[in-house]
Amino acid sequence: MESRWQNYFLKKGEEFHLFWKSYLKNQKKLLFILGQGFDPRMCLGPEAILKIDEKGVRDFIIIEFKEGDNSPSRDYKNEVMVNLQTLNDLINGKGTQKTITIDMETADGHKVGARYAADIFTNLADFDKYTDIIVDITALPFNIYFPLIGKILFILDSAKSTGQKDKIPNLHVLVTENAVIDKSIKKSGLDDDAQHLHGFTGGLEVSSREEIPTIWMPILGESQKEQIELIDTFITPAEICPVLPSPSTNPRRGDELVLEYRDLLMNRLAVESRNIIYADEQNPFEVYRQILRTVYHYRDALRPLGGCKVAISSLSSKLMSMGAFLVAYEEGISKKQNVGMVYVESKGYSMKKTATNGSTLANSDLFTLWISGECYES
Repeated sequence: MESRWQNYFLKKGEEFHLFWKSYLKNQKKLLFILGQGFDPRMCLGPEAILKIDEKGVRDFIIIEFKEGDNSPSRDYKNEVMVNLQTLNDLINGKGTQKTITIDMETADGHKVGARYAADIFTNLADFDKYTDIIVDITALPFNIYFPLIGKILFILDSAKSTGQKDKIPNLHVLVTENAVIDKSIKKSGLDDDAQHLHGFTGGLEVSSREEIPTIWMPILGESQKEQIELIDTFITPAEICPVLPSPSTNPRRGDELVLEYRDLLMNRLAVESRNIIYADEQNPFEVYRQILRTVYHYRDALRPLGGCKVAISSLSSKLMSMGAFLVAYEEGISKKQNVGMVYVESKGYSMKKTATNGSTLANSDLFTLWISGECYES
């Protein structure tokens, strides 16, 4: 079965710089969208592109997400200020700068961050000035960048579906990957229950479908035992297909994750070893392919019983999470199939101080994904 991102565009490292150097030779009007946070990688992507070519429209939207007065993220105000100063120095009159603040929860504790993220943009006119939208998810949490990118992609797809071809910008996603920094940043203050992600429920919450078996595909990362248990309790899956990173920059990482979760997955949750899915941790399109192939397999196998629901949980890196995004968007939103995202909200994040070490930061890799636009239509 043909899939939307069967042919894909992904560049990393030196290829990242070569691509943008070539691409920006033609005058491009860029809108950067990025998160305001303490992650020391926050400005690396925009900095690299602006160093290549700062001429032309170079506008910025910075998303500030407020997690509440008790959020552990508030301990990193100094790191946030350093990042903002770096960003201000980069922009320095090259384009407009706008900050959008998102409250992650209401006064009475209702989680609304994902809903607000999906409402930042409403129609194609929001992007009239631009040839290219660049969403840098490096300093954005999962429950912000999923609905944010999903809404932008939906707007672009809707315009194309009406026959409109002019003034539809390209959509790129940037990720600055660094395994050491990823391991040093942890969720803190997990909610007591898992939930469906706004905009990516995929019909999983519809009561009339409760009798249809749920297949769960958690993309595994380190130290996620509590989240795994909460999500398992929430969805009570008929079968679990964990996604492990292989190949990986650490060749033993997949094996180490199996050892970390052996008792939980193999003994308590009765996961069969043949159900394990392996996917390249640095290629979100390969993650997308492997998950999609498994979705098709279960859908066909269970068709005589009425089909199945597929719940995906991203408990790993942002690159692998983008693979989950592509599946959830294509199947759950575009095709309106029973495929959605399930996750556990947290009150904030904590970070080891070693993550801000200069030598650690220097080992970061830049990735660019072109997920909508002319490169798929040519």
